[in-house]
Parts: sequence; structure tokens; C-alpha cells
Amino acid sequence: MTKNSAKIRTFRLQTVSHLAYCILTLAHLILTDLPRAKRLQGFAFFCIYFVLLCARWDYGKDVAVAQIINSCMDFEKKLVAGKRSLNENLESKLMKLFLQVTFFSVIATAFAIIGLILLDPCLPPFLLSVRDDCGSITWTSALGAQHLTFLLDTWMAFHVLPGGTLEIIYILFVGIVSMLNYFAVIRGDIQEAQGSAEFETCTKVYRNIQILEKMFNGFLMVYLIPVYMLLLPTLQILTQYVSLMMHDEIPMPSFLIFPLVWLNVFVNNIFVITLASWVNNVSTMTFKEQVRAIVHSGVGTRRSALRKGATACAVLKIKFGSNFIDSATPLVIQNFCLAQTVTLILIGGSKKGR
Repeated sequence: MTKNSAKIRTFRLQTVSHLAYCILTLAHLILTDLPRAKRLQGFAFFCIYFVLLCARWDYGKDVAVAQIINSCMDFEKKLVAGKRSLNENLESKLMKLFLQVTFFSVIATAFAIIGLILLDPCLPPFLLSVRDDCGSITWTSALGAQHLTFLLDTWMAFHVLPGGTLEIIYILFVGIVSMLNYFAVIRGDIQEAQGSAEFETCTKVYRNIQILEKMFNGFLMVYLIPVYMLLLPTLQILTQYVSLMMHDEIPMPSFLIFPLVWLNVFVNNIFVITLASWVNNVSTMTFKEQVRAIVHSGVGTRRSALRKGATACAVLKIKFGSNFIDSATPLVIQNFCLAQTVTLILIGGSKKGR
């Protein structure tokens, strides 16, 4: 965490301006009489900006993010100390690829927003669309309010998109894969364990992972997971409907934003949520393997104490509210998104038929 007062003031300026921007754009979408296509376009961008606001909001300089990252790094040094080099598993390879695509998508989206505003100043929810004369704006005229507003939209895009994405990537995405890798290490140790000291070490490592999970959920449940689980399915429904039913109402290249956003959100809702559900599944398997290995081991009189120590551990899970992400969650989300998209298509078709 930086102690540089200038950097702290800059960060707070960015987060407060981000909040004000979201409030202004939402008010514009709700209170202004916009065509349906424009309103849906604007709401898609608003969802993206609001998710990123929730991810990066830290006006009070909460140290939770730094604590989680530092704790994981310290734990990993102790976990792999003295062990042979670990092979990179499939989920780690896929996540590395996904992170590279995500970074590219973030930068591409920021530049796409600039291009869309230049081509269509009336594109909501951006600030120029608030003006009644946005359709007559020209960029070749003398420097005026439209140029300053465009610079403000550009500044917002380039600090909101990368800034909000960092917490999502380095806490949610990387955190989930790190936990799965920790379980891969401890499961290998359980298979090789023979004496009571080795089983005690495995139990201690499992409890350390439990502590990291508490820190992990403590940040995610407050800042990210609730809005992530609510708005990303909403965004998927919206972009699916627009891509299927409104391709003739939204001119190019503005329309291309919807398939691009849909692809990113769909991969998030399938890949990331599936990996999050594996934390619970793999934790359950590790827990059972630990107890089974102790029961079938030849540790003699220590067996009962070791078994009680192992069974006192809890199964880990990624939580949102009072619920948690399990193996059925990705399928439930996709079933919900598909059902709501079909409902919107049927409602839209019935209105056109009147």
C-alpha cells in the first residue's frame, strides 16, 4: 500500500469520479426518453462500469487486497519449500490464457469506446449523449465543450477499465486458481504421508488454506461477488437478446460491442464460476482423502487424535451472501440466462405482432 499522499488523492479522485459517472449515466438512462436500442446499449456499458466500480472501490484505503496477496505469497513460499518442481496443471494454463485475453479485451474496449463516441456522439450512456444537439456535433470545429467532454469520457474509460479489472483478475481469478493449486499440492502430500508427523503437517496446511479462504471471502463477499453474480448474468441476457433480435436496429460498428461483450461475459459465467465451484468440490475430496488416509494408516495410538484433528477442518467454498458457489451454479446461471432471453424474445415478438 502506497503512503504517497499525491497518489492517494489521485486514486480517490478517480474512484469518486467513477461513482459520480455511474450515477449520472444511470440517471440519463432512466430519465431521458431514449429509443429502446439506445437504452439497451447504454445499460450494457453501465453494467460494465458499475461492476468495475464495485471491484475497485476503496476510498478508505482498506488493506484487504494487499493482505490477501501478501499472505498467499508467503504461504506459497512455505508450501513449495523443499518440494520438487510442480507441473503446471490444465486450469492454470487456461487461466493464464484467459488473463491474456482479458487484458487485451480491456484495452480494446477502451479504444472501442473512444471510436464509438467519435462516430456517434449520441451514443449513451456517455456524457455527450446528454446534449440535445449531440447529433450536430462536429470534431473539426474550434475547441469547444464537446472536445472537453470527449476528453473526460476518454479519461474515464482509460482509468475505469484497467483500474477496475486489476482487483477482479488478481483477487478473484488468480485467487481461485491458487486455491486449486494449493489443494493439488496437499493431496500429493497426503498420498505420500506415512507417519503421524506428516499427517499433522497436512492438516496444518489445510487449516492455513482455510485462513486464506476466510480472508478471500471477506473481501469478495463485500466488494465483488454479489454484484458479480447479479450483473454478469443480467449483462449476458441483455447482450444475447440484442445480438439475436436487434442487429437490424443498431448500426455498425456500435452493434459489434454486444457480441464482444457477450463473449467475454459468457466465458466469465462458464469458466470462472466453474473454477470457483471446484474449490468446494476439490476441498471436499481433499478432506475425505485426508480422513481416509489416516484411518488406513499405521500410526497406531495417534490415529484417533489425527482423525479428530482432520475432521475438525471445514470444507472450503466461495461464498456470496448466505449461499456459496457449488457445482450446479454455472448450469443454474446458464439455464436462467437462456430462459430469460427466450422470454424477452417471446415478449418482443408478441408486441411486434400486434
